[in-house]
Amino acid sequence: MGETGNAVAMTLDSVVGTTERLCGLPAVATLDWSTRAAQAISVLLAPSRVCVMVLRAEPSGRVVSLDASGCGSTLSKAEAIKTPVTHWTDNNAGDSEESASIELGIRSRSDRLRELGFRLENLELGDTLSASAARLGGTELWRTAPIGTIWVGSDISDLAIGVVPINDASPARYVVVQIGLLGHGPTGPRRCGVENHGALKAILPLLARRASLALSTVGEGDIPWLTVREQQVIEQLVLGKSVRQIAEELERSPHTVHDHVKSLHRKLGASSRGELIARALGYLEVGTRGRDETPAQPNAETATITEPKLAITSEEAEQSPPEVVVRATSVASPKPDDS
Repeated sequence: MGETGNAVAMTLDSVVGTTERLCGLPAVATLDWSTRAAQAISVLLAPSRVCVMVLRAEPSGRVVSLDASGCGSTLSKAEAIKTPVTHWTDNNAGDSEESASIELGIRSRSDRLRELGFRLENLELGDTLSASAARLGGTELWRTAPIGTIWVGSDISDLAIGVVPINDASPARYVVVQIGLLGHGPTGPRRCGVENHGALKAILPLLARRASLALSTVGEGDIPWLTVREQQVIEQLVLGKSVRQIAEELERSPHTVHDHVKSLHRKLGASSRGELIARALGYLEVGTRGRDETPAQPNAETATITEPKLAITSEEAEQSPPEVVVRATSVASPKPDDS
């Protein structure tokens, strides 16, 4: 296999590894969702630092609001090939103090971003955008562009940017991925190449899917972020534990845990324990129901219950069918599961 073949194989491996990690992202809006997403994507072009922002922006690129931002790093190829976490309740982040300090600065500056520095009017739901910061900003001095200022003072050599919309509201909500390349190549500091942008573009549809599951809302509502305690409770529910068992695990009263469960039902739009778990695992999207919550009521004029006589003579059977009684019926709503 030649040099080109090796490069293609490495790119495919990195896309597969990133895909595995993205599939493990929470399907609900946890406070660390963007940080987990950044850590998952950081293996794509490792070694790299990644910043993931969830924001609402106008077609001009003006940032209307920032919902969340998070950073993650993979500082070597060896880290990139480690086995990914198997479940979204796990967390294998273990950055050094120096790396954590750099990421804190990046996140702090991203929180103050007011302009992306490039336009989004042609980016519709289902589309993706992947390019270098220099190309999007229209200048090789990309660090002076609005989004480039996030990386001032960092140790990256080049910046790749991916953008994907996750709803079609006005203004729309987007996930913006920034991958800062670290280290040197054969000819000097690493630069974003065609294969890098191809790899980033390949994982953006899956990222959009995972983000849509966790962060989409009905209409233009706010994202229903779970508190740390609610996240702990939903993690235990996913493991099949009852309210009483969770209370013992968290050293809280069953009443307090029950209140958290009710809050989870409200935030995730779930009407039963099964539906709540289905949403937590990503099997149900926002605005969909796990079952028909309002079963069709039988029509009082046509609903019939056949009640044959206890004894029918052979003569009666030949002359006419058994009598029927017409009654209006109702279906009782199931009680919530408080287990």
